[in-house]
Amino acid sequence: MKDAEVLLVQTLKIKRTDLTVALAKMNDYKKIKVPKKRGGFRTIYIPPSSLKIIQRLILRKLFYHLHTWKPPEICGLYRGTLFFTNAWLHRNNRWVFQLDLADAFPSASVELLRKIIEDKVNRELCQLFRDELEVRGPASVFQRTRWGNNLSEQFTFPSFCQEFPNLHKEITDLIMRLTTFRGLVPQGTPTAPFLFYLVLVDRLWSDFSSVFPWFPEKQDKFQFAKSVYVDGFVASAQKPIPEENRRAAIKAVESAGFKVNPQKVSHRDVRQGNVLITGLRVIHRRDGQNYVVFPKRKIRKWRGLIHRAIYEPELRPKALGIVAGLRPIYHSADFPPDLDLPSEIAPYTPPFPSQLKKPYKQLLQQIQKEKENARP
Repeated sequence: MKDAEVLLVQTLKIKRTDLTVALAKMNDYKKIKVPKKRGGFRTIYIPPSSLKIIQRLILRKLFYHLHTWKPPEICGLYRGTLFFTNAWLHRNNRWVFQLDLADAFPSASVELLRKIIEDKVNRELCQLFRDELEVRGPASVFQRTRWGNNLSEQFTFPSFCQEFPNLHKEITDLIMRLTTFRGLVPQGTPTAPFLFYLVLVDRLWSDFSSVFPWFPEKQDKFQFAKSVYVDGFVASAQKPIPEENRRAAIKAVESAGFKVNPQKVSHRDVRQGNVLITGLRVIHRRDGQNYVVFPKRKIRKWRGLIHRAIYEPELRPKALGIVAGLRPIYHSADFPPDLDLPSEIAPYTPPFPSQLKKPYKQLLQQIQKEKENARP
């Protein structure tokens, strides 16, 4: 087994045979076509189970460790980020410009990804061996990497670089083989969102956000806010966003190798009431405590589903999941239990929808009643 494979096996804490099987299956993706809401199809790549397990481990034990910077404006791709934040950032503005990418994941540049990951792996290796040498000495490095037989007891960091000058490239190549497919990022794999996230953070986000500068010290009349949820970009302002800025934003996206979905480009005034940001509406209040809520039609739909769940047990997991998804957006002193929201967000969360309180309480009472009747 090559040195790069040995290091990846140790990092992921797997057996050598697990990696061997995954590499043998890396071209055995199953492709399915999923219809889009507005016509057309999206190709989803389903990796074989042995490869999918390795991809999940790469995501959790390698990617999240290599990249820890989380810009607060980028939501939905990095663990711990919420779609709610994407809308909340624009609560104080009146005009919203939105655009979505077409086939975002497959359009991500694999060559750019290779450079990004190679640089991160190289820096991580350098830091690993520096730390080991300073804290534990050469013997620890030998034991940890299993490369000790090839090096002398006078091991130093420069000698490691001379002995394994291409290790970071070999590891990167191995990672790319396990996470990409025929020169593209396959949508549907555990690692695809994070790979797109790396491209987004490294280049696309800075190009897009630079089009909408904010200069509070100059009392800027626009007061731009910017965010992105997965592949949906949002810019908002106090006044109508100039056409030149909107064109420049589209150009920035295309310069990064992506295409804009023309059906999902809009520029609207939130006072019209039909502007949705990640499925949420912005509500402007006279006291300045603006917030975001779900549209009324959604609340009515969920109210009916919760009512049905009282008498149809198979619907209860979905109903309870809906209520759980509402908790970051709404608050109540006693119903449902509050989440620990960030202090800057908590004052701007509206009360829990009154239409849902009664059916949800009835659902909980029915569940409790059935539990009591089932006791011996």
